[in-house]
Formats: sequence, structure tokens, C-alpha cells
Amino acid sequence: MSETAQRTGEDGLAERVVALARGMRDAGVPVSPPEVTDAVAGMAAVPLQRREAVRAAVGAALVKQPDHREVFDRLFDVYFPLRRIVQPASPARRGGDRRAGEEQDDAAELARALREGDEEHMASLARERVDEYAQPQGDANVSVDSYVFRALRGLNLDAVLDAARDEPPEGDGQSLLKSQVSPEDLTQRLDAFRQMLHDEAFSRMLEAAGTEAMASRQQRQAPEDIDFLWAKESDLERIRALLAPLARSLTRRLSHRRRSARRGHLDVRRTIRRSLSAGGALVEPHFRRSSAGKPEIVLLCDISGSMRAFAKFALELTYAVATQFQQVRAFVFVDALDEVTGVLASTGSMATALQRIDDEADVIAVDGQSWYGNCLEQFWSRAGRDLSAGATVLIIGDARANYRSTGSEHLQRVRERVRRVYWLNPEPAEHWDTGDSMVSEYAAVCDRVSEVRNLRQLEKFVAEVL
Repeated sequence: MSETAQRTGEDGLAERVVALARGMRDAGVPVSPPEVTDAVAGMAAVPLQRREAVRAAVGAALVKQPDHREVFDRLFDVYFPLRRIVQPASPARRGGDRRAGEEQDDAAELARALREGDEEHMASLARERVDEYAQPQGDANVSVDSYVFRALRGLNLDAVLDAARDEPPEGDGQSLLKSQVSPEDLTQRLDAFRQMLHDEAFSRMLEAAGTEAMASRQQRQAPEDIDFLWAKESDLERIRALLAPLARSLTRRLSHRRRSARRGHLDVRRTIRRSLSAGGALVEPHFRRSSAGKPEIVLLCDISGSMRAFAKFALELTYAVATQFQQVRAFVFVDALDEVTGVLASTGSMATALQRIDDEADVIAVDGQSWYGNCLEQFWSRAGRDLSAGATVLIIGDARANYRSTGSEHLQRVRERVRRVYWLNPEPAEHWDTGDSMVSEYAAVCDRVSEVRNLRQLEKFVAEVL
């Protein structure tokens, strides 16, 4: 490389560091000019082909507090992306929704790759899954984790790990001994596969959306706008901190609405009629009374996999404003259903109650994958007779049936007995009715299906509907 070309390349990298620092400032992280200079100097001291070494050198200069690290890492991935070799999946593996048998083929291939430590095969599978299921577009406002979530659809990773662990290796005694893989190694390899999916989806989003749009998206989100489905633990803590003040605000608003409903709405026609009978003099206004009282709420919450966090927030918020409801009953499910009303009512701490639900709820009947048909049938058989005509049923779930029975006929019976049925889906609406998603079938029975991806949308739903 000529001296001029080398200098040009270094100048380009320095510009990336400057842009990264600007993005950090825009996200509220203080970065001084001397720190940017130190970051450029640190980057020059490490081999540029070692990306993680560059990350460490630049981060050492720009990150001064632990809570700044997340913003830095997100922006570093934008301005110093992985070089992706475009290897699209073969046409035979493309082409829309695939059924359970084909998913099992992918699961078997992944289990074998994990067992053998075949990173090339894992990377190939990651590309194919992103090609078929995720297909990232140029919308930088969509979370990359949502594409990873789609790419993993239909893959039961717990079952994949079990298969990788249990499959007997081939070979003679010496090769068998060498081929033994510890559970820890298998877990690390599965984490590496998840990261491959993330990197593949992110690089495609970056190509489609552009650097500046992606940099803006990677800056720290307000907690009320973080998607429940792919929130990290640090994000969940920030969301949880907002629940108590949000509950107080909703309680005031719902209470005011109940008082207004009791008073009723101004009946203009009767008020004018009274005024005319009194010679046109203004008399006491007449109000049309409302018969609406406190509703009875019945919650059905899918707590499988990534749905668990959203279900817990919905339970916590509903019980925090429980004084505004006549009665609250709660059920949780995966492939079986269990009522947890007693646990929530008898446990003083909501955190303790939610932990008890994790530990004690009897929600696994077969394999731990969502089975809406079985759970809706159980709900109807156990609680159907007790449902009142004034009840409102809220279903919290992604409506993905895993190619099993949907149970919509049981939901129809529920709908015929109650006042309203609402479905809250944390998946982005553009993902509905793809793969095993049965949103339209359930929507035909429900009064309303709402996208509720974050706390802001959950607050809006509660305030508008309940």
C-alpha cells in the first residue's frame, strides 16, 4: 500500500471515530475533543483487522462510566461494521412459509453443527434463516432483535441443545473420547449462533438503511419505547422503574372517568326543553346517566419464551390499578393453562408473586412450546361457566400456534358469554399472519386486536379501552 493510500485509509477511520463520538454526544454521553484524539491514537496502536481490539482501544478512551457502554457498543457496530460476504441461500431454501417438518430439518442441522463445532455450517444456517424469515428492510426504526426473533421462529433451541447433547457420536473409542462436548461448550456455541444471526441481520439493515439512519436508531431509547419482546435485562429494569408512576397516573385517569360516567353526559335536548318551560331562563342542566360501572377483568397471559417479560408487565400493571376493576382473574399458559389469581392476591410483593408463578405455575403439558388450542380449550372448560356478561377478557400473546390447533372455536364460545374480548400482541403488526401466526383467525372472534410492543402502547390501551 502506498503512503498516500495508507494515510487516506487512516483518515477515513479517524472520521468514523469522530462520527461515533458525535453519536454518543447526541445520545447524552459526554465526550470531549481530547478523548476523541486519544481514541484515534489508541485505534492506530492495534491491528485494524482485529475488530474487537479496535473496539477495546476506542472504548477505553470514550467510555468513562459503565452505563455509557451500551450506547458505545451500539454505535461502534454501526461505524465499524463486520464485513459481510454476501452468500444468499439457494433458491430451494427460499420461498415463504415452511412447515414443521422443514423446521425439524434445520433443527437437526443446527444440533449437528453445535455438536461438531462447525462454525462454517452455523454461519451458513444463520444466513439461510435470515434470508427466509427475517429479510431485513431499510427501516432503521425496526429493532434488529426483531429480525433475529423472526429468524429463530420454529426453532426450539432447548430441544436443539438436548439433541446436540444426546446424539451419540460416530467413530472408534479414541475418536469418541475426543468428540465429547461439555454442556457449557454447547451453550457457548448456541450463543455464538445467535450472535451470527444478529450480525447477519444487522449488516443487512445497515446496507439497506444507511449509516446515519442506523446510528440515530442505535442511540439510547426512552424506556417507554423499548420493545418488550427483545428488551435486555438492563432495559427491563428501566421499564420496571416506570411502572409505579404509570400505575398512579392511570389510577387517577380511570377514577376520573368513572366519576364522570356516574354523573353522566349533558343532555342538551332535555336541558333546552326545561329552559323553555321556564320561560327561557337558564335552569339546572340535565345529565344523561351512564350505567357503566367497574369492569370485571380476566387475563390470559402467554408466558412462553420471550413473551414472559411482556406478560409480567401486563400482570403487574393490571394489578397495580386493580382498585379500578370490580374483579381481576389471571391465567398463565404455555402449552397448558393454570390460574394464578390466588398467587397474585395472597402474595404481598408483586416481585415475589411473579417469581412464584415462574416456579409453581403448571403450564407445561407436552414440550413447552405454545399451544393456544389446548390452552383455550382448558380455559373454556375450567372458567367458561363462571364468566359474566359484564366481563372483559384480555389475551396477552403473539398468536403463534406452532402449527398446532388454534382453539378459535373455544374463544368464540368465550366471546358469546362476555362483554368484550381484546387481544394484545407484542409483535410488530407487519409480522402478523406470517409463518405460524394466526392473528386474522383470532381477530375474527375478538372485538379488537392491538399491537402493544412497549410501555407507551400498553398505557394507551389501558387508558382508552379499560
